[in-house]
Amino acid sequence: MSFERFCSPVVLSMLFSGSLFASTPFVTSSDRFRSQLGIVENPALSDEASAVWVNPAGLGVRNSATTFSSVAMRNNPWYVSLLFAGNGSGFGWQRTDVGSGQRIDRWRFAGSGGSSPYGLSFGAAVELSDPDGLNESLFWSGDLGVLARPVSWMSAGLVVRQLGARRGYPWSVESGLALRPFGPHLSVFGGLAYCEDDPLSNPSHWHAGALANVGPGLEMYGAVNQNRTVLAGVQMILGRGSVGGAGSRVSGGSLGSGWVIARSHADYRSNRLAMKGRIAEIRLKGEIRDQTPGFTLFGKRGTTLSELVMQINRAAQARDVGGLYLRFDNLAIGQGMAEELRDALIKFKTNSGKPIVAYLPEASFREYFIASVADSIFLEPVGDLRLTGYGVGQLYFRRALDKLGVEADFTRIGRYKSAAETFTDSTMSDATREQYGELLDDWYTRTVDGIATSRGLSVDSVTALVNNAPYMAAEAVRVGLIDSAGHSDRAYESVETMVRSREGRVSGKINLAHRRLYDETWGPRPKLAVIFASGQIVNGTSGEDFFSGTQMMGAETIAKALKQAREDDAIKAVVFRIDSPGGLALGSDIIWREVQLLWETDKPVVVSVGDLAASGGYYIACRADTIISNPGAVVGSIGVFDGKMVVERLARRLGIDVELLTRGDNAAINSSLASRTPEQRRRVAENVREVYEVFVNRVAAGRGMEAASVDSIGQGRIYTAANAVSIGLVDKLGGLDEAIRTAARMARLRGEVELVTMPKRSNVLETVIQSSLQDAMGVSTRQSLAGEVYFFDPVAASLR
Repeated sequence: MSFERFCSPVVLSMLFSGSLFASTPFVTSSDRFRSQLGIVENPALSDEASAVWVNPAGLGVRNSATTFSSVAMRNNPWYVSLLFAGNGSGFGWQRTDVGSGQRIDRWRFAGSGGSSPYGLSFGAAVELSDPDGLNESLFWSGDLGVLARPVSWMSAGLVVRQLGARRGYPWSVESGLALRPFGPHLSVFGGLAYCEDDPLSNPSHWHAGALANVGPGLEMYGAVNQNRTVLAGVQMILGRGSVGGAGSRVSGGSLGSGWVIARSHADYRSNRLAMKGRIAEIRLKGEIRDQTPGFTLFGKRGTTLSELVMQINRAAQARDVGGLYLRFDNLAIGQGMAEELRDALIKFKTNSGKPIVAYLPEASFREYFIASVADSIFLEPVGDLRLTGYGVGQLYFRRALDKLGVEADFTRIGRYKSAAETFTDSTMSDATREQYGELLDDWYTRTVDGIATSRGLSVDSVTALVNNAPYMAAEAVRVGLIDSAGHSDRAYESVETMVRSREGRVSGKINLAHRRLYDETWGPRPKLAVIFASGQIVNGTSGEDFFSGTQMMGAETIAKALKQAREDDAIKAVVFRIDSPGGLALGSDIIWREVQLLWETDKPVVVSVGDLAASGGYYIACRADTIISNPGAVVGSIGVFDGKMVVERLARRLGIDVELLTRGDNAAINSSLASRTPEQRRRVAENVREVYEVFVNRVAAGRGMEAASVDSIGQGRIYTAANAVSIGLVDKLGGLDEAIRTAARMARLRGEVELVTMPKRSNVLETVIQSSLQDAMGVSTRQSLAGEVYFFDPVAASLR
């Protein structure tokens, strides 16, 4: 049994025992336990900046920055408190003025080890006190605290105070227990305290009360102690802060103390006083991926799809947001992710009823497909609408290589496996023309249908408009594709008008990218891991090319993340998000093995396909319990190829003599300096055939199909996910949100679930070093074609 597993029940037993001894007579100093902050100082409740004073273990619960300040006003004494906390540590200052020029300044430094998976956190604080006018010198003391929140409905805390203090300042123990019988909106609590110099024959210090969220934006609390002193308070929540007050009344009806209290926190809390009519601006700029690269020299800097969808969902739910303003700027996105983004906008309109205005400096077919959801579309007066459709183009180098004297020596399995055709052929094969024709048909039909539905046009009319494109802004208005030709300020004025009509006011823009919602839940929650696997599959670690931003999916990195998810008991399900055209067969198989081991643990594994799960990208997906994909994503390409480029003749033409020494008949089988012999080609073909059979058998086992059936739909052929459902390669259409919901249902998770994203992204320094090492070692992010077995589809990769 681990230390944490052992400690949790032991500490809880101690805390409960303290509560059960409530009727045992203790003596405490009433001054020692008087509230100094204007809140209920219960060790089980505090997890913000007030934890610096109340229970330092609470600092391990909330990582975001918080502040707390209060001023107490009474005849004698009065207090001023300022507390700051964040990332498990905090600092506080308090001044107590007892009158006649006498005061005490107290500085407190606190930290916590953080909350464990079992809801247990530990903390410590050191306090320096500087009495002025009391004929005492500077002295210090320490506190030790523990906080246990093993379930969502209970919190228990224990603090030992004034350890190491000098004589005359006895140590004490305070415990607290809080319960949420009806959810997070109501907490009932109680607390006990025992002081070192309190004899057991006198009554103990205790308090009891309740804290209630009275609708969004209003909190009220009240408590009573053993002296029948009543404390009551209220705070008005203002998004990222709150203001309030509290007062106490002692037994007999005389007024005690009064406080003015202010808090702030980086996370946002819903509130009634939120400024209505804000406009959420979302910029759709640059390349959209599942994972943004680190700093790159020439790569496009974009954002992640999940960040954009999150902003859209937050805008729908936020009480202060009255409309959405989409500002496009050279958006680069694949068809699958475009449909996922568009679907999020449709749900925004359907669920919230809030208006959307889109501004386009210019627009491609795919950008307009997304923007067509908007209630009003603006195009720059001199911008063009390139509603020209989709196309696939490929260069064929066979004749050029023949002239240069370069031999393209490739072996492939699957008549649709077109990766090597660009080097071996001079024209597109019939099989390649067939599969890419069907792909374009599907994309084109889905895009035209979507535009027609969103703009209230017939499919035939949209088809005719596409065939007459492109359009300048004035003509696009005339034919009904956009609503107005105007600059960005005109577009923004339009959304202002819509919001003002709906909300009665406009309160300016808001950026929801940095708005994180305040978490009021207690206790550890079941975790659901989302493992992002993006880019071409290579051996080793994941990364990006420093110059271009080309993404690589390192087998070692992804396998490690899958293993961590498998071994972490707190993770109950895994969503494996894939966006990959494949890559090296060896790296693909390493990742597949970890998916297989994860599947054997009975943790649900759901694959979510962004834009691509082709070749090796599908190989690593096939063992999942369920595959969910965006309709326009490219999947399949179940095929294998091997090859090398032989430059011996080119070298001799250039006057470069070639000498090759070998030991072993097949030592040069993968060398670019020598052609393969017929026997070597036969051996390579056998190996490629064997790898293909492994691919087919693993898909058959993972998808519950016959190997012959997989072979018939395989052969290197790609499909859109919408077509792949009918042949069994995909189970369901949907985006990442749908995959997460499916995984949670399969794991029978209820209530709040914590999402854990893996693996950790490389920082700038790691990216630079990795790229430099690759250059020094002659390794390209695009992989050289020399004697490696590939599950890869470069044309599918270019379709993004």
